[in-house]
Amino acid sequence: MNKYDNFIKRFTSDFRAWSEEPRQKDGQVYGTDGTVMARVAEHLCEASYSEHENQPNFGRCFPAHTCTLSMDIRKVAKAIGTVPVEEFKEVSGKEAECDECDGTGRVTWEYEDMNCVTHEDDFDCPICDGRGKLSHKLLHREDRLIGINGISFNIGKMQRIIDAIYNLGVIEVEVQHLAENEPMLIHVCKDVDVIIMPNMVYEPVCSVTIKEIKK
Repeated sequence: MNKYDNFIKRFTSDFRAWSEEPRQKDGQVYGTDGTVMARVAEHLCEASYSEHENQPNFGRCFPAHTCTLSMDIRKVAKAIGTVPVEEFKEVSGKEAECDECDGTGRVTWEYEDMNCVTHEDDFDCPICDGRGKLSHKLLHREDRLIGINGISFNIGKMQRIIDAIYNLGVIEVEVQHLAENEPMLIHVCKDVDVIIMPNMVYEPVCSVTIKEIKK
């Protein structure tokens, strides 16, 4: 395998059978975890990849080229580095919802007796005492958000993209599509692209501004 094979394999995932390995289609090789998707021209790869009978139409997920913004991945990494790895913090709104019970305040207890009969019952969530919300949470950097020109993206996912790009020997990329509720299109280099879906639910904890490339 070469560096492009290693790049595309970083974005595979076990969330679907067809996403466990890179998949080939129409001269492109795709890898995805459901939030991030990368594509590399097949001729750049050393390994061979096959299609899966249930794979989606990957090409339709990539938006059209609508802008040309310059993004230095070192600047993004620096912004991410300002966020504590872990931080016990006061929370409010949707962020305060208990992760254990998904904000419902109730959890299900299940027990199987010696006759293989399953018994179930609902109880107040022991983490939030049935309130569905917490006043403070231990927040992890990878689960929080970074704002790029006012649009929020998961830090853990962005870090994976940054690491993959850096290992290709690239430090400056083009953002070719950036809009609310649509995937950001990152053109890494010739025949290599990545998209990542935004997260508009929570507020970002760090941010960067990227600017139009002057021609």
